[in-house]
Amino acid sequence: MPPNPHDLLFRGFFSQPEAAALLLHQCLPPALVEHLQLDALRLADGHYVDEALKEHLSDLLFEVPTRAGGAFLIYVLVEHSSWVRRDMPWRMHRYATRIWSRWVKANPDAEGLPALLPVVVYHGKGPWTGSTTLRELYNLTPEAEAPVAPYLPALRILLQDLGEVPDADLEPLVALLLLKHSRQRRFWELLPGWRLSFRRAGQLGGEPLIRLTIEYIVSVRDEYPDPHKLKLLCDALEPEYEDTVMTMADKLREQGREQGLRIGRQEGRQEGRQEGRQEGRQEGRQEGRREGRQEGRREGRQEGLREALLTLVTLRFGSPSEPQAERIRAASLEQLDVWTRRVLDASSLDALLEG
Repeated sequence: MPPNPHDLLFRGFFSQPEAAALLLHQCLPPALVEHLQLDALRLADGHYVDEALKEHLSDLLFEVPTRAGGAFLIYVLVEHSSWVRRDMPWRMHRYATRIWSRWVKANPDAEGLPALLPVVVYHGKGPWTGSTTLRELYNLTPEAEAPVAPYLPALRILLQDLGEVPDADLEPLVALLLLKHSRQRRFWELLPGWRLSFRRAGQLGGEPLIRLTIEYIVSVRDEYPDPHKLKLLCDALEPEYEDTVMTMADKLREQGREQGLRIGRQEGRQEGRQEGRQEGRQEGRQEGRREGRQEGRREGRQEGLREALLTLVTLRFGSPSEPQAERIRAASLEQLDVWTRRVLDASSLDALLEG
């Protein structure tokens, strides 16, 4: 299954060091931010979410030096589901153990473990109502817990509920505004007010980062490419990106036209073969429509994933050579899916395409 558009936006946007520093500045307590050298953070390799939950959770791991010496590992997990995952502290405890296990294997002679800070970013429909500490999940009465509390594993997550954060505080990071409001009816009404946020995204990562945000909007909002919505999006962006918006809109229109032609031709052939048999014609139309829609959806996913991968590749490794770009354009949906999931962990573009 192709990656979740929320996942592509989060990992693509915040794999940029400056954007990641702004994210942590937003999510961490001010006293802790003062202790960290966020301008020297490093994106660490690896993802630790359970395979079955990758449609609902995204993660990034950062290594951040402290001003007093040494470094923290900061693990950021984004909850994309519209509901609250009440067992989140337990899941974070599992993922922290996986992170430490990999670190120990990579550093067999080291003494001790790196400090790890777990951060959860939530953008569901309602406020967060789940637990934020492992202690809250223990099935113990207060009386039973009191004598053993000092010996129980403890973990507290740093929660950032985007629904509780004013938009003005999220202005430096348009990706967080998009995640917060992507499901809301007021999305298009709010979009023009994010012009400064889109401008900052352009300053952080140039056109590839802007393309990433446009591709996200295209993926999550069914109204695109409605002309009125196109104008609202263009109004939110700098003038030099209008051609990018219109090019993507033209691609979507062409995909819809081609899908319609395929369905129409198939229906005609089926009706011709089955002429005179009403039941056969009806079955043929239904089957043809199903096949046409499935084929169109698959081609649409393939085109969207291809564009997203090219954007992520450009953000991480710079513009690909023409042979590399051609290989990506010619890849199957399944191969694009594999490369997209691996792009942030690959050491080079050649290593990604050969993997």
